Amino acid sequence: MLRLFVALELPNELKCKIAQLKDELCKEIRDVKWVSEKNIHMTLKFLGNCEEEMLPDIKSGLEFSVKKFSPFDLCLNGLGVFPSAKNARVFWVGVEDGGKKIINLQQAIEKGLVKTGFAEDEKRFSPHITFARLKKPHNVEQLLQKVGTKGFSGYRVEVNNIYLFRSHLMANGPVYEKILELKLKTD
Repeated sequence: MLRLFVALELPNELKCKIAQLKDELCKEIRDVKWVSEKNIHMTLKFLGNCEEEMLPDIKSGLEFSVKKFSPFDLCLNGLGVFPSAKNARVFWVGVEDGGKKIINLQQAIEKGLVKTGFAEDEKRFSPHITFARLKKPHNVEQLLQKVGTKGFSGYRVEVNNIYLFRSHLMANGPVYEKILELKLKTD
């Protein structure tokens, strides 16, 4: 059984910058599970547990999905939380410019994988990079004001590829393995 997800890989410089938030936020909030620096990415579709025999269908569904998309840039816009600042459970970095393009790409991936037998996500996709999960809800309104955008506003990320990752669940946290790379068309 393979635990799979589709995601954007992010530049190491950005991963490092996001991971540095841990030092500042740790002073203000406890009971946080941090995404390790090497695992920071933008999830486009979580597939869950899949049989290895499904890989050819997943590959063809993804190839069909991305073939009409050309490379593009995303521009980040700062920090946020889900579901709300008064009841935060997840910290993230959001997308400003290019959000419509990444949403269109994600929707195409969703439709391509539905054709291979995957259920369509019920939640609307909101492009973001998760970097921390709170073990219990916190009011972080003041913390968000204090921390601000932390230099993410205007940070550009080139989107040239998407990846199919396998997640190996280990005692000290997940280890992600790229098992498929799909390049956006460059004609």
